Amino acid sequence: MLGSGPIRIGQGIEFDYCSVHAAWALQEEGIQSVMANSNPETVSTDFDTSDRLYFEPLDEEAVRDILENEAVETDRNGVSAPPSMDLESALNVAQEIGYPVLVRPSYVLGGRAMEIVQNATELVRYMTSAFEAGSGRRVLIDKYFEGREVEVDAVCDGETVLIPGIMEHVERAGV
Repeated sequence: MLGSGPIRIGQGIEFDYCSVHAAWALQEEGIQSVMANSNPETVSTDFDTSDRLYFEPLDEEAVRDILENEAVETDRNGVSAPPSMDLESALNVAQEIGYPVLVRPSYVLGGRAMEIVQNATELVRYMTSAFEAGSGRRVLIDKYFEGREVEVDAVCDGETVLIPGIMEHVERAGV
C-alpha cells in the first residue's frame, strides 16, 4: 500500500485511513502487507499496522525499488502510475460516471492543477491544456460529489468526549 505522503495535519486522513484498513484487511486474509509512506506522522507508519514498512518517497523510482526488494514482478508501464488517457477515453469515462467530475494530474491531491468540470466542453478544454503541458502526463478522473466536507476534532479520556472544534473545509476538496 502507498500511504498519503507528506501532507499537512488534517488534510489527508482519508488516505491514511484507507491504507491502514487495507493492511488490516490483508492481514485478516492471511496475506502479508507492505506499506510505503514518507510521512512518519501518520497511523499508517505505525510499525504494528503492516508486516513491512518503508519510509521512502512515493515517487516511481522509490516504489520500484521497494517492489524489487519485495520480489514483486513488475510491468514497466503498469506499476505505480495509472495509464495515460487520451481525449476520447476521458470523455467516455466522464460520460460513464456522470458530470460533474474531478480531473487532476495523477501526481497531485488538489490545488491549482485540479479542476471540477461540469460538462464535455470543459473536459475537452482541461484535457487539451494537460496535453500541452507535456506528453506522458497522466490524468485521473473521479466522480465529484457536491456537498460540504467537515472535519471534527475530538478528545476522549475513555468516558467523556470533548469536541473542541468542527471545521468546514472551504476549498473544493472533491469529496
